[in-house]
Amino acid sequence: MIYLATYEPGGSLYNREREHILGRSLLNFGLMKEYGRTWEVEQETGSKPCLKGAEDVEFNISHTRGLVVCAVADRALGVDTERIRPFKEGLMRRVCSESERGFVLEGRSEAARQERFFRLWTLKESFVKAIGRGLAFPLGDITFSLEEGAVKGSIPGWRFYQSRVYQSYIISVCAADEKGEAV
Repeated sequence: MIYLATYEPGGSLYNREREHILGRSLLNFGLMKEYGRTWEVEQETGSKPCLKGAEDVEFNISHTRGLVVCAVADRALGVDTERIRPFKEGLMRRVCSESERGFVLEGRSEAARQERFFRLWTLKESFVKAIGRGLAFPLGDITFSLEEGAVKGSIPGWRFYQSRVYQSYIISVCAADEKGEAV
């Protein structure tokens, strides 16, 4: 299940602190709703956070300026969100395959190109978060096709969900397909 919270950037709390508090609140809300209880979050150095004593429950949290997202499931998963905004072409060359770069550049307007780029970026980041590798993973080795609105990836055994929310945000979720169900 996916949970969202928006916030107004600025104010007395630093955005990172606000995002952390909102992320943990969404996690606890989701755990209570899905499992009727919460668990303590623990994290070993260099590893993905997990729930102490809940080996069959996975979660992931992502945030960007103004939005926090939390996903909770009974399988490995990753979630990423980004606000659609300008991006550097060098970043696109580093993280997108040749076919993906073509897809981005075929956008009819700058706004369309920005949306296309962040749709690809969030899919890739949701995957590396699901496998616990982070951005050290070579993102250009993963290829997605977004033709006709459907997400098609080069990664067997994983399902992807994507949505545009609140007009200017993209959310992508990657979940293990171990049960053969759409996520």
